[in-house]
Amino acid sequence: MDEEKTVPSHPAKIENFFGRLLHLSLISLGLWKLVEILLWVWENVEIKGIH
Repeated sequence: MDEEKTVPSHPAKIENFFGRLLHLSLISLGLWKLVEILLWVWENVEIKGIH
């Protein structure tokens, strides 16, 4: 009985860990996209000479 109780908790922990990892990676990807867009806008603004 004890083994049956402990077995389901491990996949749940792993799933939770990967869920957090995925969430963090999505946030970091979003931040990188934001930085890329800001840099692109910055470059275009400098080329056009609009300050």
